[in-house]
Formats: sequence, C-alpha cells, structure tokens
Amino acid sequence: MEAHSEADDSVRLQLAEQLGGESCLRVTRDKGVLPERDGYAPEPDVLVADEGALGPGDAFVDQGHVHFVAESVSHSTVGQGYGRKLNQYAARGIPTYLIVDVLTGECVLYQAPKGDEYTSAVPYRFGEEIGFSLAGVAVTVRTDFKKIR
Repeated sequence: MEAHSEADDSVRLQLAEQLGGESCLRVTRDKGVLPERDGYAPEPDVLVADEGALGPGDAFVDQGHVHFVAESVSHSTVGQGYGRKLNQYAARGIPTYLIVDVLTGECVLYQAPKGDEYTSAVPYRFGEEIGFSLAGVAVTVRTDFKKIR
C-alpha cells in the first residue's frame, strides 16, 4: 500500500475511534463537498461531517456540515493539496484542514478560515501528536506515518 493511502487510513481510523459513540460526527472518505465553487467539488481523503448529513449512498455532503478535511499529498497531488484545495476548503468555511505530506515528513494543521485562506497554519513533524477540537470534541492524531523516500 502506498504511503499516502496508509496515512489516509490511519487518520480516518484514529478519528473514527475517538468520535464514535457519544459524538454527533461521522468520519468518512471520498465524498465530494458541495456546492461546486468555480466548477469544482473537492473530494477530501478524510472528511468529518455531522451525523445524518450523509446517507448510505450519498456521494456528496453540503459544506455547512463539514468540520474537518484531510489530504495526504504525494508527487502527483502536492500542488492541489497546498493550492487549490487549501483555498477551496477555506472559502467554504471548513474549520480544520490537515495536510499530511509524505514527501517532507510533515503535517500542517490549518484552522480559522477567513476568505479563501486559513489564518492559522501549524506545522508538525511525523512522530508528533496533533491535538485539536472538532465541534467541541477534543481529538488527537498520531503522525507515525511513512515518508516517501
């Protein structure tokens, strides 16, 4: 399995474990975020949305129900992750965006969107824990991911 796929799975499973049960949030993947902006509906690698905002067969979720997105970037996606998707997620008001960069061995946690930018960007090295809150629920992501050599 490729490093970025392993990272996606790890983030998704960690969040699902922490948000299960009492939480009103659902962790998923490969869902488009609507409405389209500039003819584009991004599909994040990991997405946390309000429980009930996604039906079993839904391929899309409304941006107003999305609390968190994550993207693992590799050679072919690095420009999208730090460029178009970063601006798209901020412009949609998605509170938290995590980039897992398997090329550099770093993660960047973006928060506090304003316009099409995030006002907070905190870098972490692989091996560090990232703590943040999703809809009032404290979560931690372990970043023991593999770097592409």
